[in-house]
Amino acid sequence: GCFVVTSIILDVLPASDPTCTVSATDIREQELQIFPNPANEILHIECDLPIHEIDILNTAGQHIYSPRKMNLTSYAVNVADLQQGVYLIKVKIEDATFLRKVIIW
Repeated sequence: GCFVVTSIILDVLPASDPTCTVSATDIREQELQIFPNPANEILHIECDLPIHEIDILNTAGQHIYSPRKMNLTSYAVNVADLQQGVYLIKVKIEDATFLRKVIIW
């Protein structure tokens, strides 16, 4: 089967409503950049805020790599020795942790 949307109701909430906020996590996610994707030599991880932790994981969740020096805003990670495939990049910034998928070829 299929369905048809006949109407959409939008409620305008006052700015004081607790569901009408933008969290710091939402802002930080936009500031985090991981490129290029796909990558084959160098993967750049950048953020406006200091990065507290970076982990590269395989799709089974196994730890593959973490840079030694932390609390910088920019990293260039050599991924040339990684096998081709899909990896997860876990990045911790202040109190938020982000997980992004990258392809290494």
